[in-house]
Amino acid sequence: MGNAAVTARIDAQDMANLPAQPQLHVESLREQKKRILFVSSEFADLIKVGGLGDVSAALPRAMASRHDMRVLIPGYRQVMESGQQIRIVGEIPGMAALPPCKIGRMDLADGLIVYVVINPELYERDGTPYGDSQGRDWPDNHIRFACLGLAAAEIASGTACIRWCPELVHANDWPAAMAPAYMAWRQVGTPTVLTIHNLAYQGLCDVHSCPELGIPAEACASDGMEFYGKLSFLKAGIAYASHVTTVSHTYAQEITTPDFGCGLDGMLRAKVASGGLSGIINGIDESWEPRTDPHLVEGFAIHQWHGKQANRAYVEQTFGLDADDGPLFGVVSRLVQQKGIDLTLGVAEAIVAGGLENYYRHRSDSAVNPQTLPKALPDELALYDRDEVQRGFVQHEGELSETSLVIEGISCAACGWLIEKHLRTLPGVAEARLNLSNQHLQVRWADSQIPLSQLLAELRRIGYAGHPWQADEASERLAAENRKSLRQIGIAGLLWMQVMMATMATWPEFNVDLSPELDKILRWTSLFLTTPIVFYCCGQFFRGALRDLRTRHLTMDVSVSLAIGGAYAAGIWSTVTGVGELYFDAVGMFALFLLAGRYLERRARERTAAATTQLVSLLPPSCLRLDDQGKAERILLRELAVGDRVLVQPGAMLPADGRIVAGQSSVDESLLTGEYLPLARGEGDAVTAGTLNVEGPLTVEVQALGNDTRLSSIVRLLERAQADKPPMAEMADRVAQWFLLIVLGLAAVVGLVWWQIDSERAFWIVLSLLVATCPCALSLATPTALTTATGSLHRLGLLLTRGHVLEGLKQIDTVIFDKTGTLSEGRLTLERIEPLGALDGDACLALAAALEQGSEHPIARAFGHSPRAAEQLVSEPGQGLEGVLDGRRLRIGQPAYVAALADQVAPAIPGEHGQWLLLGDERGPLAWFVLGDRLREDAPELLAACRAQGWDIILLSGDSSPMVGEVARQLGIADARGGLTPDAKLAVLKDLHERGRRVLMLGDGVNDVPVLAGADISVAMGSATDLAKTSADAVLLSNRLGSLVQAFALARRTRRIIVENLTWATLYNGLVLPFAALGWVTPLWAALGMSVSSLLVVLNALRLARVPRQ
Repeated sequence: MGNAAVTARIDAQDMANLPAQPQLHVESLREQKKRILFVSSEFADLIKVGGLGDVSAALPRAMASRHDMRVLIPGYRQVMESGQQIRIVGEIPGMAALPPCKIGRMDLADGLIVYVVINPELYERDGTPYGDSQGRDWPDNHIRFACLGLAAAEIASGTACIRWCPELVHANDWPAAMAPAYMAWRQVGTPTVLTIHNLAYQGLCDVHSCPELGIPAEACASDGMEFYGKLSFLKAGIAYASHVTTVSHTYAQEITTPDFGCGLDGMLRAKVASGGLSGIINGIDESWEPRTDPHLVEGFAIHQWHGKQANRAYVEQTFGLDADDGPLFGVVSRLVQQKGIDLTLGVAEAIVAGGLENYYRHRSDSAVNPQTLPKALPDELALYDRDEVQRGFVQHEGELSETSLVIEGISCAACGWLIEKHLRTLPGVAEARLNLSNQHLQVRWADSQIPLSQLLAELRRIGYAGHPWQADEASERLAAENRKSLRQIGIAGLLWMQVMMATMATWPEFNVDLSPELDKILRWTSLFLTTPIVFYCCGQFFRGALRDLRTRHLTMDVSVSLAIGGAYAAGIWSTVTGVGELYFDAVGMFALFLLAGRYLERRARERTAAATTQLVSLLPPSCLRLDDQGKAERILLRELAVGDRVLVQPGAMLPADGRIVAGQSSVDESLLTGEYLPLARGEGDAVTAGTLNVEGPLTVEVQALGNDTRLSSIVRLLERAQADKPPMAEMADRVAQWFLLIVLGLAAVVGLVWWQIDSERAFWIVLSLLVATCPCALSLATPTALTTATGSLHRLGLLLTRGHVLEGLKQIDTVIFDKTGTLSEGRLTLERIEPLGALDGDACLALAAALEQGSEHPIARAFGHSPRAAEQLVSEPGQGLEGVLDGRRLRIGQPAYVAALADQVAPAIPGEHGQWLLLGDERGPLAWFVLGDRLREDAPELLAACRAQGWDIILLSGDSSPMVGEVARQLGIADARGGLTPDAKLAVLKDLHERGRRVLMLGDGVNDVPVLAGADISVAMGSATDLAKTSADAVLLSNRLGSLVQAFALARRTRRIIVENLTWATLYNGLVLPFAALGWVTPLWAALGMSVSSLLVVLNALRLARVPRQ
């Protein structure tokens, strides 16, 4: 959502050089002062990204003499480690997926009070307030800054355990914009002000995040937070704030125009009309003193022109500007990562050349870092110009060609505008249209003027990646079925409401003065409205019933078809003869309930069918094949044959299973093994398709392709494991078959008996029997409870993808945990530095970061970004790195490798736990760096809950390092096994099943997929691979293991309510059956009883929607 880069480390010497803040004497207890809470995501004294941090530090201080000003900011790592004393003074309870937080108080030296929202999991991370050290936004930014808004609302409502309560809440920009919204939804009467610093950054998140954020359904409409299919934090603030301000009068006017309004101009114009939008007059920051600033060539005062001329001459000379008598204007922009520099480097030339200067007027969200896009080599792009490659996705019409491309890197509407504008300026491009909803680009161009490879290269040049898109036949078929199902549900629902009104009008109880003519009209109207429901919406039930009768396998389709068909036939008879009751309303109700259930089932099948297609993207589209002379030629993957030799460059995926015949490198096999550290591989070692070559070039002889690769075997294991899992539907079918046989047999007997007693009543009694005993309540008893519980868990951050999870938790007796990414965070972090010489830890870290700057190894990420990079960098696979920095030769890596640089004996590693790396130069070792995979903070809580359930705990990991034993020791896990392949993990699961154990599995990687699919219940982490999440029964979206603890409690409640529902439905059907058979229940009362029974079941299940606040 938000983007920035921030320098988090300021050493003591730099702090000493900063001008001291003037001492403020804040008397916050005077009654005449207004209590104002200033809510911001930055505060320059502690954490600053840009201008917002300066405003947040300056404005409260400027107003402190007149008002009781207090600031509320998140507890980032830079804030918590600032050295300022923080006292815990309050707390806020969680809500939905928002976790509980502490409120700390920080009293600054000048008297200003700063409240800090403390939640280490949300805020204490390496990187910036908005993203990681690589420039990527935190995926849970919507949670992080919703918590900031919720904290402000709790403080304003007096429920944060803080005695101080504001009389005004001032929220700044999108990170704080949820404060006015939460206050409005909680009916807190405190006035609110929202200041818009930059309308282009709106804080967009997925519209399905509403339950996670505790947002009321009505607030997700277009007049609330909804913004072109997403949720906008800034729009929520504008909608619910008492008043909106901007940073200047001019900006307040500009943002009400289409050019600068970023899609919100209409809403802002409405604010202006109601007097709710204004601009704050900008002032001059007087903290800068140009007369004494040491960075200037010569100091100057406001009218001292000599100093200004000297500085101007220096700028002209530095930047090679022509001397001129006119004024020299300078624009200072924060060209930092994801705030401009990354985009500027990629597209500056294209923007100027193509007349695209208006790009930023359309920009509504942050740009994607081009470094995160998949790399494509020029010779690889050239493959797309071959006819056999284009045959599958390019259509030719005369001189023009047309194709659809999937575009990566799109973040907002401005991206679409830039792509279309730039491509249309290219010679030969006739049309370029981008669909932002699915990120598909439709292009028509002349092949004779510009090849497809050049189009793809142009997209890369401005920071986007394009890939050919081909519709998958199975996915297209499922999508068509889904669209048809939605149409059927819509038609059934709409017509049912009309039929209900017309049918009820014919009831004597509701209309005693109904004339015969009007009665006849209403009957025929009901018949005409019901006919589409029966023949269009319910056709699948009749086809299913015919199929079941042919195969002699009764299902619910038979009962449903008899009830719907019987009620429809009786309605026709009643309409034609004018005698008897109408039951067309029952037909519509049956159709609506049953169609909705079928639709949900189909969506689940769609997710399962798409699982195996996820593996396609794991293999490269092309590779470098070597001929007999060793010359490399880029070919398509499908042209590769067993026995070919391929050259795999560093940073490239291996295209096939094979054996290394030349070269040495490290191979990242985390995709298959879950081990985050690359493994050293050399000549003679086997390598696997889909793994990543990290360091050196490899020549690999191909031994297996396509379906014979190890990656494909994972898919087969997945399919086999899913087939072995006993679905609940089979058991339900068996129960339903016996129930239907009994009911149908009894209905036939009752019909024959009544035919002998009173032939005129026989049909109506049989119909009453079928309607009264239609297992509607019985069929709703379990799925309604499970669906409601599923929604409740979704609000807590746990998404259930299969309905048996809650019911099946009762039978679990064993739980299997993966380590990396599940119990641990799944990334190496620098835990501590142990200097060995004169240099301190910070100096050693700077040297190590400069060495690692040019490395692709995952260890390099632990050292963060360095402004400098070592020269003459040499990577020794499995050993470490060597480079030269400022004329000093350095090594980092294994102790023996580093010590050899100084011809010394390798020092002994001082500890057993963690990954130890040695830094040294030609004079000897300099420092030890200890890296570790940090445990999730709530992992002990989850294991305690599992032990409370009496479950056996097993840790299975593909990691072969000592970290497996260390994690097991910290968490008290007795059975921990490392170095396991997917096959080995599945073998452990099968052994447990053979011993009669019921297993719950938690994992996150592709290597966990077979076990996830084969376990009785499986849960994938929210940060897991797409394939793992699709194969799992549940996905922990919040990545908070504590949500599983709540799931255990909800499972017990769900099982109890399911038993209650089944008991009621069984009692109803059992009791009503003899009365209906005796003719004491008319069809009208049968339909009414069935509806009431179903309603009671639904209302009882809805009790699960009440979720306790976290």
